[in-house]
Amino acid sequence: MKSRREDGRGGGVGQGINAAVRELGVERTEMQRAAKIASLSPEALRVARETGTDNNQSALLAAAKHTEPERQVAAQLGPKPQRAPREPEPDALMTTSCGGARG
Repeated sequence: MKSRREDGRGGGVGQGINAAVRELGVERTEMQRAAKIASLSPEALRVARETGTDNNQSALLAAAKHTEPERQVAAQLGPKPQRAPREPEPDALMTTSCGGARG
């Protein structure tokens, strides 16, 4: 397709993330995350497969924040953030009311 701009840069019809979003029917943010993950270096992707984080979007996006392959690999191998334990939910039987008039 021909560029819309006189200088020949960008603006091509049917190119980029917008075209992929339309064609695939996915959310723009989902496509942007996929593009970031696809930009990972081959070394970082290899380490992700070896460590089992290749199916962990958060870990892959954290590594994709770095541009240098060494730092992407280090992000894959670094310490994983710990989640705070969830508070147990109160027993449902203890929190229900036993009849009574509505006011």
